Amino acid sequence: MDNVWLQNDSVIPTAARLWISPSPDVQEGDAATLTCAVQSEAGDALSYTWYKNKVWLSSGSSPSLALPRVTVTDAASYHCTVWTPSQTRSSAPATLNVLYPPRNLQLKTFVESGEGSAVILLCTAESNPPAQLTLLRGGQAVASSPPAGGAHPGQSGRVAPQPNALRLELRDPSEEDEGGYECLARSPLGSARASLSLQVQAVRVLVRPSAEVPEGTDVTLTCRAVGAPPGTLYSWYKNGRWVAEGPDPALVLPAARPTDAGSYGCRAGGAQRGRRAPPAALRVLYAPQAPSFTSLVEPRGGRQAVLLCTVDSCPHSDIVLHRGPGHPVASTRGPADPRVTVQVTPNSLRVGLGALEPRDAGLYVCSANNSFGTASSSLRLDLPGVIITVEPSPEVPEGATATVTCSGVPWVGDEANYTWYKNGRWLREGPAGSLVLNPVTSSDSGSYHCRASGTRGSVTSALLSFSVLYPPRDVSISTFLENRSGRAGIVLCSADSHPPATMALYLHGHLLATSLATGLATAPGGRVTASHNSLRLELGAVGARDSGHYTCVATNALGNATGSAHFDVRTLTHLLVVTVVAGLLTAVICVAALALLAVKLWPRVRKIWGFSGAEDTFELRSKQEQTQVDGAS
Repeated sequence: MDNVWLQNDSVIPTAARLWISPSPDVQEGDAATLTCAVQSEAGDALSYTWYKNKVWLSSGSSPSLALPRVTVTDAASYHCTVWTPSQTRSSAPATLNVLYPPRNLQLKTFVESGEGSAVILLCTAESNPPAQLTLLRGGQAVASSPPAGGAHPGQSGRVAPQPNALRLELRDPSEEDEGGYECLARSPLGSARASLSLQVQAVRVLVRPSAEVPEGTDVTLTCRAVGAPPGTLYSWYKNGRWVAEGPDPALVLPAARPTDAGSYGCRAGGAQRGRRAPPAALRVLYAPQAPSFTSLVEPRGGRQAVLLCTVDSCPHSDIVLHRGPGHPVASTRGPADPRVTVQVTPNSLRVGLGALEPRDAGLYVCSANNSFGTASSSLRLDLPGVIITVEPSPEVPEGATATVTCSGVPWVGDEANYTWYKNGRWLREGPAGSLVLNPVTSSDSGSYHCRASGTRGSVTSALLSFSVLYPPRDVSISTFLENRSGRAGIVLCSADSHPPATMALYLHGHLLATSLATGLATAPGGRVTASHNSLRLELGAVGARDSGHYTCVATNALGNATGSAHFDVRTLTHLLVVTVVAGLLTAVICVAALALLAVKLWPRVRKIWGFSGAEDTFELRSKQEQTQVDGAS
């Protein structure tokens, strides 16, 4: 029938009528025309409005809507409205049905979640009219939609057909179910094919009661192997590492802890021919642990600080940062202060504090909570009262310009007065918050600090170490001779520089020693000792070969300098002769002094000796006379 009338004149004589030609069922790519007719007086000016799915489509004076090449998007419900001088009349809706062959055919596989004991093959297509779907394996049909003649030979699962869809469920699949599968979609307008290769995982890890359990829950992992014979050996792996082995297919985790979380896999059978299961993830849920809470204050200026709070929990925690009791600063949902910046990562909150003021110092608390509990940590944020900085660097070359700045206005108030100190001694005082050193000399090196005084009080800064860099200078060589169980000489080289210089000692242009390789000495019996800007060479058993012109070279990144000295070994021989002569002369003088002393003291010695002898003679004679008298009587 060429025309399809959707309104009957006998029912609603005054309604508009809509028909579709050549037919309401049009094949994709063909042409279709929708015509709207209404009874009207001759000469009336009519206006037509078209609607698609009740949405305005177009308006005009033509009673026809032409579709030269129908597409799927043209399939819809249409109606028209006719405007006449006397009234408005609308048609009943008419449906345009677009026919097209099967396309976008897809064949997918799914594994049943949980037990994992079923594999689902799903074949879907797009077509109008709906296509007949057939699932083949090895060329043999195993399922169809709609089913044709009951179950197919070799079919091992349940079939669930739907329009343009075919679902085949394989319960407890085995290796016999593996292979190539093909889905065939056919309709009167054409056909389409799709295929895939099915690989059945006959060994699986089952987690009970769930793959996510609260801390303290007993967990059982079962290695399910389809067709495994009795006595099969089961091996368990956690995160790829072996954990257990035995005939029991179950691995029990009593009172699961956070450390039990991981990826578990198993193998059924021996190492050579055993079948392995893909790993299954176990997630243990627990309350937040005590957060790690740290702070960092900007070293220069002290006007910015960073607070970092991290926590260990599962699931992830909401983190909130407070200043003191009840003053929220920021959270994982955003900042509570316009001066605050927030960076959020799982279980981590990084808070940046800008334009710090004295009131920002104090106690901060980081709280973490999830559905299993809460935890918190605190810290005290200490802000420096006044900051001393130096530009361009704490180390500058000699001759450059350096500016030392004391920042204290936010803390001591306006109209601050600054007092400067160097190495603990007063340097200067005034309203200038900067100390300019131009040009810098080596004497400017030292330890600086400042004191800022204002309407809010006074604060002293920490010490600032300032160093001046300059090339080597004042290079000197000293030579020494000493007599210690043999003849020995010492050559000592020193310099002044910052940073310290590398020292090198040469004799007649040949390198003898260097501070880069302590212990290098080309002279026999020589020994090298290096220290800060100093190099010492000890020469043992010096000889004529050690005499000559010694040169010392000091080098650092800023330059180099040299010094030289002449060393004469004959000086040691002269020194020995002088030492011997001096010893002999000392001995002669000592002998002469003793002789002179003896001459001067000898008369006194004789006198003393003589007086002593007379007394002895007198005493003897007295004793003899006394004896004689006694005998006569």
